[in-house]
This record gives sequence, structure tokens and C-alpha cells, in this order.
Amino acid sequence: KLLSLGDYLSTLRPVGDKKLTEELDVILGKALILSLGPKIGYAALPALGLIPNSLKDGGMGALTSLISSAGIEDPKFAHLASMSTTYGVKTLGGISMMTLAGTADVGAAIAVDSYKNDMNKSDEPSTVEETVKLGGTKTKNNAPDSIPNTFIMPIHYNKAIFAMELATINELDHLEKQKYNPHEVEVSVPVPVEEVTLPDLHWGHGKVARTHSKREIIENRLISILLNRLSFNNMKNEFPVRKNDKPGTFGIKMEEDGDLITTPETFIGALQNLGHTIKCHACSRTTTFGLALCVKNKHGTFSSVPLGLRVRSGLQDKHGNPVPAFLTHSSIDLDIKGPTVNGLVQFYQNIEGFSGWDSGDYPDIPWAFEGCKRSLDACKAVRAAMFVGTFLNSVGDKMNLPFGGYGTTGVCNDSVAAVELAVNGSTDVHPCIAVGGWYSHVVRRAKAFYDDVKSKPNVSKDYIDDVKKAYDAVKNLPNDVQPMPGMMCDIARRMIASLPDSPHFEEMRIGREMCEEIIAEYEQF
Repeated sequence: KLLSLGDYLSTLRPVGDKKLTEELDVILGKALILSLGPKIGYAALPALGLIPNSLKDGGMGALTSLISSAGIEDPKFAHLASMSTTYGVKTLGGISMMTLAGTADVGAAIAVDSYKNDMNKSDEPSTVEETVKLGGTKTKNNAPDSIPNTFIMPIHYNKAIFAMELATINELDHLEKQKYNPHEVEVSVPVPVEEVTLPDLHWGHGKVARTHSKREIIENRLISILLNRLSFNNMKNEFPVRKNDKPGTFGIKMEEDGDLITTPETFIGALQNLGHTIKCHACSRTTTFGLALCVKNKHGTFSSVPLGLRVRSGLQDKHGNPVPAFLTHSSIDLDIKGPTVNGLVQFYQNIEGFSGWDSGDYPDIPWAFEGCKRSLDACKAVRAAMFVGTFLNSVGDKMNLPFGGYGTTGVCNDSVAAVELAVNGSTDVHPCIAVGGWYSHVVRRAKAFYDDVKSKPNVSKDYIDDVKKAYDAVKNLPNDVQPMPGMMCDIARRMIASLPDSPHFEEMRIGREMCEEIIAEYEQF
């Protein structure tokens, strides 16, 4: 069941006393902003359709109080008294793409400059290097000794799942160990936001189960590790050799006397040959980076509150109105079902800067989880992800970028857009916000990798062609930080493609219509 935040707040307003209603609007707005945090909270209000009644009626004092109570002090707000207040809130209520990219750019410049000037650089491996070599970010319970080289599927696969599960259980306290059920599907526990000012409003999705059980999530992680370890064979030369590194090329056998598999796409092909059904999609989902709200109903059930982070896209219609966009999280989804292996894994560049595969489990909320999907050839997508991951992981490690390059060499969207572009020749992902100066190193690394592959004997033409497609994809990746007229049709097209068929918010519907008008207008230029 869904409930808008505006509808929830309308139940808290008194009837009859207009002045008291206006004051309560401001108090509720302040409570939300303080709860969500000034930047995210204020950006979220218009995205949720939450423009208090007093603002809609032109109450400039309420807008001033709302901004002031949020701790926002900026001379840019001074001229709003002469504007329509609703328009002012909508315009200001969104972080711009340039702000997102600029923040990452400044942070990276300071960190990298400091690193270059540090004469006592540590020889310790970076987070990216450690993650790439171990095959996953959740290293604590990965039981690496249970994943031998060579990994023989009928012998080691289920043993590895049980070993990872045991490592997980050993981290629990005594009571949790006794209650552990591998087939249990975890259910989120809502937490009150502010019981006095915002009664019944809770953090979380409202007792919603995840899409996978505990053991299924562990199997997702094992599949991810196998794909990442196979992908590392392709990028070994990108990282220094250390004394604790495991020697040799990681390989998998589907049977004890079978052929040795050393690439992720060959592994996927082998699973298909054994009767597994594998669906692969580039998927974009409206995201709030884990932020979730719900409202408790009278009978103890919960209604989920759809959320979205609205940003200023940089596009404007012919009347000067900014086109709203909503931040998305993109991934390459690999859904595997079959006699031996079952799981959902995803490829993208994560917050730690690692570009690779991880478990695809989510809270089971259709409006948030389903997303916008485009079909990809599974084997081609896995190979392209290996190349794109090589370029991004290498640069993040070698330059010692903050968060391994996340935010500067791109985010989840950029890495997924590059894979989709390499496989399908175009991408529907929006927004792509890599910072040009830093991202240029990814293009340089891709070219050097391609030149090296071309120069080697006995490399198949098919392999060389696919490296070239990945290189061309990162070289020609769209960028949405500062849209220029020649880019606007494609940006508007990708914005539409990233929106759900049934918009979660009125601003999504408005944004779609504005993008359609921009496309029609620019096609005449």
C-alpha cells in the first residue's frame, strides 16, 4: 500500500484556524528537513509534492521561515519575494548536476594533491586493489579458503555456500546464532522519525521482506565472487604483485575432468549449456540512497511512502522553466535460474570505487525495485563489464582517488552506461556525471589497454573487437553535468527512458512532457 507524504501531513493539520495551519506547515517542514538533513531534506520536499499550503498561497514569510529554520543562508534567496513562491520552491528544491560533480571534483583535487605531496606514501594496497583481488567488498564473511583454485562446481559450490554461511553465523552473538534460519527472509523494522511532531511517520519501508532469503543472498555473493575472480584474470597487470597474492590464473571447471574456464563470459556460457536460463538487463531505478519512509496505519500495518531525490537536470524549456530529473541507481542485472546455480547479481561502480559484481537483493517493493530495463546479451555484457571494470578499477587504484574514483570517474550510472553502450551501441542511462578531467584518465587507460591487446600475438579478433567496443564506449560516454544544445535531444531521450512507465510523482510526469517538447523543438533546429 502506498501513501504520499503530502497526504500524511494533511492529516496533522488543524481545521479552521488559517494562521495556525500556516505555522504548523512551517514546523512540519522544519521537522522533515532536520530529520532528512538540510541538503537532502530541502531537495526532497518539492520532489514529494510537499509544498506547504501557506507557500502555495503566496505566504512569503513562511518560505523565509522554512529556509531559515533549515539553516540555509544564501543571498540567492533574497530576490524570491518578487517571485511566485511555488515556482521559487520548485526551482530551488533541487541540487544541480554541476553541484554534484563540482563537490566530487574539489574533494578529489585536494586528496590527490595531498597524496602526491606525501613523501611517506604507504605501500599498503588500496581498497580497490584489495577488493579486486578478493573478489568482493563483503570480505568479512567470504570464507576465501572455501574458494580454491581450481574451483570445481560439483565439488566446491555448495561447500562454499555453507562455509560462507558458517562464517556469517560465527559473527553473530549467542542468541542470534540460536535463532539463525538460512531460509528466513529478513523483514525491515520501522523506526519512528519524531514521535511528537510527526506521529506514525517511520524510517524504513514498513515491515517489508527482502527479495532473497539469507542463504540466497550468500549464493548471490558466491556467484559475484566467482565472476569477479574470473574478471581479475583480465586485469592482473593493472595491480602490483604482493607476497600474499594467490599465484596462478583463477579457473573454474563445470566437471572434475572438464575444461578450465578462465573468463566470466565463458562461465556464463557454460551455465547456459547446462540448462540454466540467464536473463541480463541494464536497469535504472529511482533511488534515495537507502532513505525510506513509511506511515503506520491504525491496525499496525504500514503504508510505504514513495521517495525520490529531485535534481535540476540543466535542461530548460523555451519558457525558461527548469526540467526536473530524479536520481537513479543503475546496474547490469544478471538473473540466473537453473539446476545448479540460482541468483541475482549486479555489476556497477559502488561507493567504495570497486566496479564489479555483487548481490542483487533489495527490499521487495515493486514500485522501487522493478525499474526500467533494457535487454542485453548475457555473455557480451559480462565481457564488456570485465573490460569497463578493468579501466575504472585501474585508474581508481593508480591515482589513489577518494572512494576509489566514485563520484569523479563516475558513479553506478556511468559504469552501467558504458557497458550498455559497448553491447547495444547506445545507452538509456541518465544521469551520467563523471568529472571530465578525472574521467579522461579512464579513457587513456582504455586506449592503452586496447593498444596492448592489439600488439599481442594469438589474440582472437573477436576479443580485440570487444575491447575496442569497450574503449569506444568509455571514450564516447555521454555526460550530463553541463548540457549544451547539441546534447539536449539525447539527454531528454535518456531522461524519458529512465523514468518508470507509471510515474511515482507528478514532477516525473511534468518532466516527461517537458522532455518530449524539447526533443520536438530541437529536431527542428
